[in-house]
Amino acid sequence: MPVSDKTRGIALMLLAMLAFAINDTIIKLLLADMPLPQAMVVRGVPACTMLGLLAWRAGAFSHLPKGRDRKFLILRSFGEVAGTLTFLGALTHMQLANVTAILQSVPLAATAAAALFLGEKVGWRRALAVAIGFIGVLIVIRPGEDGLDPWAFLVLLSVACVVCRDLITRQISRDVSAALVGLGAAITVLTLSIVWSAFVPWQPVTPRHLLLALVGGFFMTMAFVSLVGALQSGDVSMTAPLRYSQLLWATLLGWLVFDHLPDIVTLAGAALIVASGVFTILREARRNR
Repeated sequence: MPVSDKTRGIALMLLAMLAFAINDTIIKLLLADMPLPQAMVVRGVPACTMLGLLAWRAGAFSHLPKGRDRKFLILRSFGEVAGTLTFLGALTHMQLANVTAILQSVPLAATAAAALFLGEKVGWRRALAVAIGFIGVLIVIRPGEDGLDPWAFLVLLSVACVVCRDLITRQISRDVSAALVGLGAAITVLTLSIVWSAFVPWQPVTPRHLLLALVGGFFMTMAFVSLVGALQSGDVSMTAPLRYSQLLWATLLGWLVFDHLPDIVTLAGAALIVASGVFTILREARRNR
């Protein structure tokens, strides 16, 4: 695999994690004022519009996926739905940093799954770095400190869905536009949200909500496209550890927006997470010299 592809995968994954953190912050703000399905509709409409325009400008609609790619695109969309519902369901009841921290077990699960199902080679040093990063996640969560949170199980289910979604993404050829892949997932999520929202009472939508939805839609679009591009460009076991960077952004945004100031233990765990990601990048660069 050319070095340029790996470098592109790293950059896109880091960008995707920042965009996801901002989007999660915005959806949590919306969830404070409206039920989950309504928030998903309010955010989903501008996101689908932006992704649709992006796909149209890229000429994606003139070459719609067929055969194998179409099958994997549909499967990925359902994986996106399951991952989104479980994640946002937990986010309604948990702090942003805590949900994000649990979600950071995705790299460890993805690395193991890539080795088992895709035959990707993972050296012991990279495996150790990922394991150390996961220890950092556990330090941030501190399981048992305040008792077992049942909503954490919902996040773990989201982890499984995200890993499946990412492995499916790897099976989609690069000829399929990243915007089209993201659009398919967003439309599937929005469709389900519209049906679900018909059975819950809606709350008034204010100009503030609309502004949040537009900004959230922009960053969700950026996250979708960047993530798909990263997974199509890089080795899953190499790019997956970079998901840990989302925890740093989520912790910072949780402090700035929700006044949840991280303590020294949280910062120590985050430091381990960052160290594991940096080591993985440096190790990969050294191996390609």
